[in-house]
Amino acid sequence: MATKSFNQLNNYIFFTSFFLMLMFCFVFVHPAKAIDNVIPVAYTNALGDTSCPMNYLVAGEFPPAQNGTMHCCSDMQTVSYTDALGDTMCPAGFKIYGVPQGSGNGTMSCCYEDQVPPAVGDVFFSTGTVLVSGTDTFTITMKVIENDSGFKTIRSMIFKDSHWSNPRGYYAWHPTSYYFTDDQIVCAGGGFASKKSISYGANTVELISCLTSVSGNERTVNFEIRPIKGVWTNVDNFDVAVYADDMDGNNSGWKDFWLNINSNVMPDIPSLVKPPDNVLTDDFDFCATVADIDGDEIKAVFVIGGTEYNGNFVSSGLNSCYTYTSNLLGVNWHAYAVDTNGITSNNSVTWKAIINQTPIAGDLSFLNPTASEACALNIFNVYLKWNFIDSAFDTESAYQIIIDDDADMASPIFDSGKCLGFNNPNSNCSIDVEIGNFSLRTHGFLPLQTDPYNKEYYWWVKVWDSSNLESPWASSDTSGVNFTTYKHEFPYIDFIFSPAIISKDEEVLFTDTSVTYGGTDIASWEWNFESGNPLTSIASSVQMFFTGKGTKNINLKVTDDDLYYCNKTEAIDINYALPDWVEAH
Repeated sequence: MATKSFNQLNNYIFFTSFFLMLMFCFVFVHPAKAIDNVIPVAYTNALGDTSCPMNYLVAGEFPPAQNGTMHCCSDMQTVSYTDALGDTMCPAGFKIYGVPQGSGNGTMSCCYEDQVPPAVGDVFFSTGTVLVSGTDTFTITMKVIENDSGFKTIRSMIFKDSHWSNPRGYYAWHPTSYYFTDDQIVCAGGGFASKKSISYGANTVELISCLTSVSGNERTVNFEIRPIKGVWTNVDNFDVAVYADDMDGNNSGWKDFWLNINSNVMPDIPSLVKPPDNVLTDDFDFCATVADIDGDEIKAVFVIGGTEYNGNFVSSGLNSCYTYTSNLLGVNWHAYAVDTNGITSNNSVTWKAIINQTPIAGDLSFLNPTASEACALNIFNVYLKWNFIDSAFDTESAYQIIIDDDADMASPIFDSGKCLGFNNPNSNCSIDVEIGNFSLRTHGFLPLQTDPYNKEYYWWVKVWDSSNLESPWASSDTSGVNFTTYKHEFPYIDFIFSPAIISKDEEVLFTDTSVTYGGTDIASWEWNFESGNPLTSIASSVQMFFTGKGTKNINLKVTDDDLYYCNKTEAIDINYALPDWVEAH
């Protein structure tokens, strides 16, 4: 009885333990719709010698003979399909694993999914434009949101340009479930990342480091990327896609964002275009040849007198210019180049430009001939004057004068043409005395007129500097210096005397024979006799004698009714006095 009871107890314990083990297996080993109902398992070849865990079934056929990953389902249904389009869907809550290959009828595996795929949250760059210098780096920040319990996300990836390229720059939270190649690096904050470069053609960037953090159900990873110098060309709106998946093969789907990549190679130092020596206009184009190895548009920034001025953007190898206006006599300048991404070159050499302003003919004036100049029928010896004004202290190299009897300048009476320098061989151009002192009589101007007397004349003058810069016309009318000729000729002075041979103390008669013009009469006479008795007289004729012998000067000034006057001076030899006559007896 005791033995039976003991055996019964043993049987009870056995079946109880077996039941508990079944319950354990049911609950913990293969629960219905368990969390880990789809797991990836690494295999070494296509033979399937690496099998799924207990109670898991292989979903789909193995890929070709190679190392890889297969999916194992804890709850799987096999569904018939009619072609390769997948138009026969898995039941609700199931997901296709073992996608149909080729066309025709067949079966596909559907694994039950009870978790929500991870999602990609914010993705952004540390800079809007990636500048490629070979040392500069930038950061791509990616957030993955866990939408299921257990933090089952295996990895987040960065793909470059094409969604179907091999992943580069990806990060794994569960390295025991997902294996990198031997180029993995440890991320600060946990996990691993691939150090392989992100490649597309000749354009290459490299993963330098990574940093991870967890906050709630968000995982954030910062990928530090370095574009490799020398292989980039400029790319605008470069398409980059990110992706996250979990251990059950659920994925977030692709998320695109855009990146501008510029070959951040320093532009060449500008080659300055030498300004002409002292032949610069008011508006001078400062220019420099600019070049950029990356082919960016580029400009020169001109530093003129310490102030920066932007030239125009041009293609590499062309001149970038800035039009500069200044009253400076000379200014130091240099330039540096800037491409469209703000990358600057070193400074060029410093040059000095002479800013030569347009000259001016200013301070116009005129001067009628003096009485002594006008007395020899030369009243048209009018002098036209001006000042050569040049802020660069240049010299006058040429001038031109136009004279007319009206203000329209349309049909001038006189045009000198462009006169070069002093005493130009052209008779119209000779300058009396100095620059800006132009004698009309010398050029035979007014005597050619029908009625040149008592007439107002308009005149214009312009000048050229030694760099052949030409001034605008300066007008006598605007300046208020039109000139008017005399009413008529000045008196013509002459006189006679008797006897023709004069001795000391001998009486002499001087008689005026002067002529006046313009219908005027003589208004006054002024005689002056050297050693004379009398010394002066205001009569038309004078009886006098000389008290000394030798050469004596006689001067006569005659003034007409218009107060025009002239002088004449004549030297006369005075002999010794004759001896007294004594009658001989």
